[in-house]
Amino acid sequence: LHPDGADSGLRHKHSLIMLLHMCLCVCACTFICIHISLHSCMFWCAFDCIHACTLVCLRACLFLSLRAHLPVHMPICVHICWRMCFFTCTLMHARVCIPACLGVCLFASVRLPVFSHC
Repeated sequence: LHPDGADSGLRHKHSLIMLLHMCLCVCACTFICIHISLHSCMFWCAFDCIHACTLVCLRACLFLSLRAHLPVHMPICVHICWRMCFFTCTLMHARVCIPACLGVCLFASVRLPVFSHC
């Protein structure tokens, strides 16, 4: 812990990253659900979430390692980000993406009969 509050800034950045990739996950899933099918949604939502999360995480990892003058290199960032994003997105896929996707699709199906495949 740093007395200047650097740890709280890092925590804030981490929560922003998590929020960002959760939003990307829900948006991607909802779009795929409405335009393709629920089966595709269940597969691609997790994949899109992991991909988006990993890209954001890699940028943050490299940026923070440069700012802090730490010897963190690309392979280490890839390893950290892939593991973190895989577990986080798999959990979000089950708890956030599919319910959000179904909710939007079912709401749309009430308004427009074209979305009756939810």
